[in-house]
Amino acid sequence: MTAAKLTLIIVSALTLQVLLFAAYALWRRVRAPKPTPAPVATPAKTPAGWDGWRALRVVRRGYEDAAGTICSFYLEAVDGGELPPFLPGQYLTFKAPPAADGKARTRCYSLSDNGDGRRYRISVKRVPWDAQPGPPMPVSVHLHEQLQVGDTIMARAPMGRFTLDTGSDTPVVLIAGGIGITPLLCMLQWLLANRPQRPVHLFYGARNAREMAFRNLIEDWAARHPHFKRHLLFDSPEPGDSDLPGVRDGRFITIELLQRQLPYGPAQFYLCGPNAMMQAMTDGLRGWGVAAKDIHLEAFGPSALTNAAPVEAPVDNATSYPVAFTRSGVNAVWDGRDANLLELSERVGVEIANACRAGNCGTCETKIGKGDVIYPEPPDFPVQDGHCLPCVCRPAGELALEA
Repeated sequence: MTAAKLTLIIVSALTLQVLLFAAYALWRRVRAPKPTPAPVATPAKTPAGWDGWRALRVVRRGYEDAAGTICSFYLEAVDGGELPPFLPGQYLTFKAPPAADGKARTRCYSLSDNGDGRRYRISVKRVPWDAQPGPPMPVSVHLHEQLQVGDTIMARAPMGRFTLDTGSDTPVVLIAGGIGITPLLCMLQWLLANRPQRPVHLFYGARNAREMAFRNLIEDWAARHPHFKRHLLFDSPEPGDSDLPGVRDGRFITIELLQRQLPYGPAQFYLCGPNAMMQAMTDGLRGWGVAAKDIHLEAFGPSALTNAAPVEAPVDNATSYPVAFTRSGVNAVWDGRDANLLELSERVGVEIANACRAGNCGTCETKIGKGDVIYPEPPDFPVQDGHCLPCVCRPAGELALEA
């Protein structure tokens, strides 16, 4: 046998061994059990509601604070049907009685518990009001004084983007000022019922213990759930208030207080309260190094907040656009000094009915005669084609509004 033939035989044998080893490895890979993929938390989707307005009947009402300033209303559908589930933190939009001038009014109130499929609950703070000649009766006063058991009120389905991340195990920090407790109470109830091992801290500021809503409920939850910690602050305390369980030193919620009371590590922050508190807490959290994605908020009049959330749509404030309010016969110029078209209309003396100033209720919905608008953040209210919500939009170019 020649050397060339011997070499060929050796190379062929080695090649065959390599091929057999590769085939065996491939066979083992095919036959091996597939690894089970790790579960991935997906964002919760808003449950389906109903279209338009639906009549709800008051089946129960009662005060939630010793001072009688916050009243809860328990609502069932007049048609007898079920009420759809909602995400913790969402709200209902109500058609309120017209004002003295006959103009329609709508208001948004957070759902203050998780519901049971048959019943919703909202909790409303009565604003101070003098019945002497002057401003018309506020909606909250009407609800407190005139909406009784058996009465009906028209409402839209639950909506809102200020909702709890139910798919995460990250600790939760709830920061409430006054009646801002209502959506956070709904979140807290959901957490204690469905994720009792998930750490949650509630920082709740009120005037005093008499005006603290749901005090007994919060104390009961704190006693039964070791992973729930409550921190109470009163800016106008009454005698004995400082001795109550959970009361902290100081009159207001501050970043320094959070730094003292919270354990080190990441957390998701949910804030709801008056604008001054919201602005201070938002700025403080960012200065503390909390990522913007971990700060969630719902303010009373969010348009008053600056840098509260990232802008999702590009806005060119360097360009001026003519804006015509055709019904009023007023021509204006958008030059970027106003936050939205509603503020522009108010500056030039054009009246557009409004309520929430946050794109929630639809009171300001206005028909577009010419042009188009952009929204820095998508509104919650379902806007009709060819219409806009001036309270949260800006012109995309030359614009005419039928206002």
